[in-house]
Amino acid sequence: MSFIDVISSFWAPLTGFIALIVWLVRLEGKVNFNEKTLQTHQNWQQLMDEKHQNLDSKIVNELSEIKQSLARLEGKLGVDLHK
Repeated sequence: MSFIDVISSFWAPLTGFIALIVWLVRLEGKVNFNEKTLQTHQNWQQLMDEKHQNLDSKIVNELSEIKQSLARLEGKLGVDLHK
């Protein structure tokens, strides 16, 4: 049996096997890309969480300053808004 006869009788399984190998290599590439992207998004989320916490504490500080200013104004005006 010559090499051409072997190829002609097994061309379909060989083609399928090569296609399977190509598909698996592409799949691995996509998985690696998704892992890198996931890590980038996790880092970005952590950074945004930190910024959100910092902003939250700044807002609380500003609100307490506003509350103190209102209390001083109420005291100077003699107004009791808590009736």
